[in-house]
Order: sequence, then structure tokens, then C-alpha cells
Amino acid sequence: MCGKNDEKEPEVVAYALETSHAVFGKSRDRFEVVVSWLESQETTELSHAELGAQLQLHGRELLRQLTQDHLDLRAQRETRLAQVVGAGGVGRSHPETGRTR
Repeated sequence: MCGKNDEKEPEVVAYALETSHAVFGKSRDRFEVVVSWLESQETTELSHAELGAQLQLHGRELLRQLTQDHLDLRAQRETRLAQVVGAGGVGRSHPETGRTR
């Protein structure tokens, strides 16, 4: 790439990283919990099989949180439609009270 695109690219990357850090905060926290657990005295007393089984559980929870954080990011980036049509063919121009994503 050349010209103006080269100048703007770092801004886009910086924005993406800023957004990523904010949205994936829970995942980062969960990862740090797993690392802290692995560094603990408790894990040194586990057999390899026990360590693997526990790490699978912790890892699955980390993957679940990553997926949720990603879906939250998608929702933030999603363009709201001006109007949608419900199953009954009735147009909806605004969200109903009490409804969230």
C-alpha cells in the first residue's frame, strides 16, 4: 500500500487494539487466573493426568469466555437496522422496552 493508506493504517490498528483490550478484558482476566493457578503450589502436587484434566476444565472456560467476548464485539460493531419486520409481518422501528442483546 502507498500514499494516504500508509498514514492511516497505524490509527486503525491502534483503534482495533484499544477495542480488543476493552472487549476481551474478561478473557484476559480468566487467562491470568489460569496462569496463576499453574504457578501455584497446588498444581505441583497433581499428577500429570490430574493436571491435564483440571487444565482442560480451565481451558474450556477460557474458550467459552473468548467466544462470548467475541460475540459481544460483533454486537457492538453491528449496524442497527432502521426497521425490521416481525414474524407477524408488523414493522418494528425501535426496540421494545426491556429488551437487550
